[in-house]
Amino acid sequence: MRDAIFNGYPVHLVETLEELQSLYKLFSPKVMCGVDTETAGLEFKHEQIAGVCLSGGSDYSVKGYAGYYLPIRHINYNNLPIEEVMKITQWVIDNRRTVFHNRNFDASMLEYDGIKIPFVGGMHDSQIMCYLVFNEQYPALKDYCKRFLKWDMIEFSENKAEDHNFKTTDPQVTFRYAAGDPIATVMLARKMWNDYPYIRKIYKIDNFTLEAVRLLCQNELTLDYDFLEKLRDETERKLKELQTRIYALSGVYGFNIDSAKDKADVLSRFVTLTEKTKTGKFKTDEDALMKLNHPIAKLMVEYSATRVFLKSFVSKMCSYRGRVVRANYNTVNVPSGRLSSGGSSGNPYFIPQNLQNVPKEEERLFLHHHPEIGYVLEESEEGCVRLKDGTPVKVKTKTGLHRAFIPHDKDWFIMTSDYCLDPDSVVITEQGNRTIRELEAMPNGTKVLTPWGYKESYNVRKTGKHKQYKFTLTSGEVLICSPEHRIMVCREGITKWVQAQEVQTTDYILTTTDGDPYTFEKH
Repeated sequence: MRDAIFNGYPVHLVETLEELQSLYKLFSPKVMCGVDTETAGLEFKHEQIAGVCLSGGSDYSVKGYAGYYLPIRHINYNNLPIEEVMKITQWVIDNRRTVFHNRNFDASMLEYDGIKIPFVGGMHDSQIMCYLVFNEQYPALKDYCKRFLKWDMIEFSENKAEDHNFKTTDPQVTFRYAAGDPIATVMLARKMWNDYPYIRKIYKIDNFTLEAVRLLCQNELTLDYDFLEKLRDETERKLKELQTRIYALSGVYGFNIDSAKDKADVLSRFVTLTEKTKTGKFKTDEDALMKLNHPIAKLMVEYSATRVFLKSFVSKMCSYRGRVVRANYNTVNVPSGRLSSGGSSGNPYFIPQNLQNVPKEEERLFLHHHPEIGYVLEESEEGCVRLKDGTPVKVKTKTGLHRAFIPHDKDWFIMTSDYCLDPDSVVITEQGNRTIRELEAMPNGTKVLTPWGYKESYNVRKTGKHKQYKFTLTSGEVLICSPEHRIMVCREGITKWVQAQEVQTTDYILTTTDGDPYTFEKH
């Protein structure tokens, strides 16, 4: 076993099967193990793991903790047996608390070598911890170890790997880099956890969410290319028509509508431009054009939006025909917390597009019964659900480019879900107060009061057990509902809708009794 020192900690190159077997006795169950991989590239499936990096010990001191590099695919080197390396890696993941830095990548690479990744289990991710503390996009291991551990880190470039392929390096030279990373990962995680304890509550949620998102990234998406190509042709015609209208209305033919300067020159013939950029040029962005309130300016805005829709979405999505479509959902670079997706540099496993930002339109479709899933939305009115007076039921939904996403199999469905209420929760209907249990027995179309007025209810049914909030009012009445259930309250003289989990002890809750006007009660 070749040895070296990395920031005070011993690191080793495991060279024989006997040395590999000895690691089982060195990793205490009370101490977290670091897990990392060195690879031939960044693309899942098409690239391979060059070696596995592990760290562990009896405690976290420099005498009790160490890092190990297990080479399996280095060129012109006597590597360890792949099966045995994966066997101990699986054992560590299954039987020890582990820490990755960017688990999304390493876990996915390990899976393609046969490792069974549990749904979280004892796995942790120091990158998520760093992100929760500082909200910086893609916290880099080496950068954070320099900043917070004050360690001297070895940069990847120092390994002199050909085309970033770690298999081309000599493990007897590069093992110090490889075996040091899992140590740095564990020590950085401990630093974040101990110095910033306020992340502990939210981290538990994010740690579970991360694994769900990682699996979501591997899911293959199916696109309706016939729909997309038809939409592309229609959008191209619309763009040409808008261009013709702009030329005809302005009397200036052939100018570049995409050029800010050309747009300003044309518009200045009809309106007075006043807003300027920092460089002194007239502004022609959407906000500036809409303020002009001129038909040419409005057409230019529509032209620009249509061109973006065509180039950035429709044409781009048409180009994916013939390849597998997967979205790389971002986990540590979205300050709003909302899910987004995009490409991964050097990894064509994913498409380079934010699918969460695909434009959508609002449409009302007819509600139809379905024998297996309850209800579906369809364009056809024939056979749809109707009210007692025969009026067809239409439901508002999001469509537009969302129609391009279709089920992978003809017998599958794309479904949406919503929050549910306790069976004894009381809601306000046009017939008076009713529990959800009573509402379940009432006919479809019964109108229920919501934050958006009275809305018709359909397919009220039991779905299982969920977390509840319980409010006891001064009248003795009890309200039980989900945390997300909206309640009308009077707070400091202002009436507003809030979620149940946001209700304050000083709020007055809107209540009513059959036949009586609404009143606000203290709870």
